Amino acid sequence: MARGPANLTAVEPEGSRPDRDAKHADERERLYRAGWVVLRRNGYANAGITEILGEAGLGTRAFYRHFDSKDELLVAMFADNASATARRLADHVDLAGSPLARVRAWIDEILALADDPRHGEAARMFISPTMPGVFDAAGNEAIAELRAPLRSALAAGAEAGDFPDCDPDADAATIHAIVWRLFIDAINGRAIMDRDEARAHVERFALRALGAPPDPTPWRAR
Repeated sequence: MARGPANLTAVEPEGSRPDRDAKHADERERLYRAGWVVLRRNGYANAGITEILGEAGLGTRAFYRHFDSKDELLVAMFADNASATARRLADHVDLAGSPLARVRAWIDEILALADDPRHGEAARMFISPTMPGVFDAAGNEAIAELRAPLRSALAAGAEAGDFPDCDPDADAATIHAIVWRLFIDAINGRAIMDRDEARAHVERFALRALGAPPDPTPWRAR
């Protein structure tokens, strides 16, 4: 007797998977948008799942299809926002050209984030002392992503001999810490210098530490 194939798999109707993927992507986007709205309005402690779902126009099943808790949603929102910022930063830095120009571009781009109210608002929310430790891992990943283009530029400069005193890992961490402190002060209204002064200050400090010759050309003239 003729026998059919031993293992038959169900054939998914054509178009169903893309449709489902699109639906799920739309749900996540709506949850992200609603999460930001509720987080801005209520703060972390009072940003409840019920209110987020009401803002998104979604039901409980849709939420738990993607996230197990409010914290998981907020961490995903933070990570998504940080990754998008890091990609834009890397693109701008890569276009700068030489290692020195890339270091300058990185400093400029980080300081420029303070001029965008959206970045300032997001940073203030996620660095707030009311935020739980659940964000620590995501925060460390975000810092690594933001620092990567700077570290790459420093390594290229060290290899080319442009930065003879450079330790790419340590110097990337130090420069990042200085620039990030200026960014935080700026978004919190505590800046002691304007953006041009801050750029010149960080560059003077960083280039001296890297062993690179100073450039007397003002930032605005470059």
